[in-house]
Amino acid sequence: MARHAIFAFDQENWCSVFIDVGEASGRLEANDVDAGEYVVFDQDGTVFETWTDGPYVHLRPTDEHDPAQLRARLRRFLDEQHIECASDDVIDIAGAILEADWEDRWPKRPRWLARRLHGDAPPRL
Repeated sequence: MARHAIFAFDQENWCSVFIDVGEASGRLEANDVDAGEYVVFDQDGTVFETWTDGPYVHLRPTDEHDPAQLRARLRRFLDEQHIECASDDVIDIAGAILEADWEDRWPKRPRWLARRLHGDAPPRL
């Protein structure tokens, strides 16, 4: 399976990681997209255009590539959120962010409910 990641940063540099464009389209909120809230990249630094069609969010890669901005935003996010990652690899960083998000999930108890809502493990890239 190919390792892939979509990174969506809001205006306060909060980073959401998605395993593909479809997941990002389904989870980004249309009103935030309309407000210009997000800057979206893939793991290679390709910048994505975002727009809405009613309640639906769409993403499309542009010709703009800015891996330096992606890495700078990721480093800032990791530092601000105190997320540890032993590697500078963008996919490893995405995995660390997903793992931290998994650890902060709610509810954790009862376990049967947590498994039903969140599955047995964090998403893997």
